[in-house]
Amino acid sequence: MEEHRWSIIVDGVEFWQGTEEKALKEVTARILDSDYTYQAKDVVIHIPAGHKLEIKPYVPFGKSGEGEAMKKEREEAIGKLKEILQEGDTVYTILRHVSRSGMLRHISCLVIKDNEPLLLDYWVAKSLDRKLAKTGEGIKESGCGMDMGFHLVHSLSCALFGYDNGGGYKLNQRWL
Repeated sequence: MEEHRWSIIVDGVEFWQGTEEKALKEVTARILDSDYTYQAKDVVIHIPAGHKLEIKPYVPFGKSGEGEAMKKEREEAIGKLKEILQEGDTVYTILRHVSRSGMLRHISCLVIKDNEPLLLDYWVAKSLDRKLAKTGEGIKESGCGMDMGFHLVHSLSCALFGYDNGGGYKLNQRWL
């Protein structure tokens, strides 16, 4: 019997996945009018009032629920980036914005080709299934507690060169 996985998302940021049956009974998306505590055998999550809580089925990156058009866009973006980026290239990142909560950043990616900067935001966002900032400056990258620019470039490197044989480390990253 296949185990169902669930994601808990607060204010649009996924921060826990699990297989608890309790989640089946609480599939929801709502703004909390009072504090809420989610307790399962391996996690206790306290969420203050006023935040949006979602508990929904977990869908791994690039799996079911993705249309053929999205797959084609991702493949085209990866193909374009493979034309531009080679192993060992440095992808420069620029921090454009940090949300008040610190859980979301807008980060731009660029490379220097023929002594000219080349902005890669659109292609990186499409290849990693990320969203572009509404301002047009940067890729929305959620999370905190680590170097999110490194995380973005590492994820890009894995998408381009695979996860095996150190594929995530075939591109270098530097902040501007």
